[in-house]
Amino acid sequence: MTLISKPTPRSIPTVLVAVAMLALLSVRPAMALPDAVTVTIDVVIVDDLTPKPVPLTDFNITAESAGAIPRIARTDEMGRISLKLDPGNYTFESVRATSFKGRSFNWKKGFAVVAGKDLSLKFTDADASSSKSTGARQISDEAAIYTKYKAGVVTVENDTGHGSGFVVDQSGLILTNQHVTRGSHWLAVRFGHGIRVSAALVLEDAASDTAIIRINPAAVKLMVPLVLADPSAGPLAVEGEKVLAIGSPLHQESVLTTGIVSSVEHDVLISDVNVNHGNSGGPMLNLAGEVIGITTFIDATRQGGPGISGVVAITKALPTLQRARSLPVTDMPDARTLPDVSTTPFPSDALDEAAHDDLKPHLLKAPHNYTTTLITPMIVASLNAAFEREMAKASKHRTGRLPAGSSENTDPISPHRFWERYVDTYQSPVILIQVEPVPRESSASLWAAVFSASVGVRPHTTMEFHSDFYDMQLFRGDRLVEPVRRICVPVQMLYEDLFVTAVDQAHAGVYCYDPSTFEPGAKITLKVRDSSNLKKWETLVLDDSTTGKVWADFESYRAIPGAYSLNEY
Repeated sequence: MTLISKPTPRSIPTVLVAVAMLALLSVRPAMALPDAVTVTIDVVIVDDLTPKPVPLTDFNITAESAGAIPRIARTDEMGRISLKLDPGNYTFESVRATSFKGRSFNWKKGFAVVAGKDLSLKFTDADASSSKSTGARQISDEAAIYTKYKAGVVTVENDTGHGSGFVVDQSGLILTNQHVTRGSHWLAVRFGHGIRVSAALVLEDAASDTAIIRINPAAVKLMVPLVLADPSAGPLAVEGEKVLAIGSPLHQESVLTTGIVSSVEHDVLISDVNVNHGNSGGPMLNLAGEVIGITTFIDATRQGGPGISGVVAITKALPTLQRARSLPVTDMPDARTLPDVSTTPFPSDALDEAAHDDLKPHLLKAPHNYTTTLITPMIVASLNAAFEREMAKASKHRTGRLPAGSSENTDPISPHRFWERYVDTYQSPVILIQVEPVPRESSASLWAAVFSASVGVRPHTTMEFHSDFYDMQLFRGDRLVEPVRRICVPVQMLYEDLFVTAVDQAHAGVYCYDPSTFEPGAKITLKVRDSSNLKKWETLVLDDSTTGKVWADFESYRAIPGAYSLNEY
């Protein structure tokens, strides 16, 4: 995973903003007003008198009111969208054309939502405009393979970030890299927006860097297993053969990249396919749609250039898969869908206003040996703008002039542009809670200080972490609330001189929650576990003042017309 490129203000803990941005990948939740109702939309194409669902397809749902922002909703594997909408008139419209048997279909239909009455709609090809998909523009083999198999490629979430993986059979087995699952005590799999489920580790093989994880097949309506190449049918690949990779690199999901096989080594394929951090564990396919390997590593230099991708041949993974299939199922994950986030971005104008305010994180010196920090998008915008102003002042002091584009009468802060939500995290409207261990003087150092003071000698101080984060839980009243994202990151001290030694490492937890979690009317309680004692939970009750301030930061977000929440607490 890659940290944001913007530097972190020194006025907050070192790991805070960097990890905050890292943990907020691709998340954009939204809210529902109290009188919102459930709207279910089925999209189908009737073929030979048989209705066939239109799966994993994006549609705009726009309220017919001034200033309404289109909401993007994606059909599930059965062609269904289920969401909360406020009463009013709406337009349902295709984001892009849907191709089926040589024709392209575009939907644009209006519908009305009535207060207190759930609504079920079915849009068929008879409700869409259609045209022939022929002409000079042709769909490539790579595009056809991607369209067919992308639903079987998943994002694998773990304690330290994410990687990729792919479904190998209908029982819910997923193949990925062992370095994606290594050391994680928690796993989840994301098939796409709104389809996020718990996963369990089945088997790891460090030598081949392969791992098998399992999801409950009942959690996903339509499984799309990928076809594994048969090693006995001949060489997996030859130099110059065209191949493609699908994965979830950086801040993206289900991304296609293509290239050629550059070299066939023993159990490894080398190619020029562009891969990045997060691609690990994803499949590499040939033009027959067969998985020939697992995208695993990058061979790159500091001198620049895209580097070369390394792929573990599928033959190395087959023994691990065969052993996994022979094991009894003893740990079937829950079939419930985990909370995810909507595509509603935090309003850019509100972030630009926050950039001119002096907002600080909500800092709680608890539980014991930890600090707990609550941060919202408004706070992130304010902190980063303050840092940019500090850097501009430092530049002027050193060079006698402000940076290019700045003047004495303007702030040197950058505006928030619409496309930033695709590569950055400023517009991700979640509440981020970080629990970070606090460095303290070691017991031996304290005793040495007493002795040194008695003889008039300056003591040598040794700093260390007294706690190491394992996980945490958040309760709204008595109800456990699942985070929309979670990550556990190392926190390091690396400093030593004649009088101070601070060389140690522990872990901090960064969990992200839907803003609806903090709606007034219920007590918010945090429970934290330390790695040294997993049977004990440290409890922290948030006061009404803190939760109220957090809730207030989302006022402009809650005012977005047609906004709704995917997550029922």
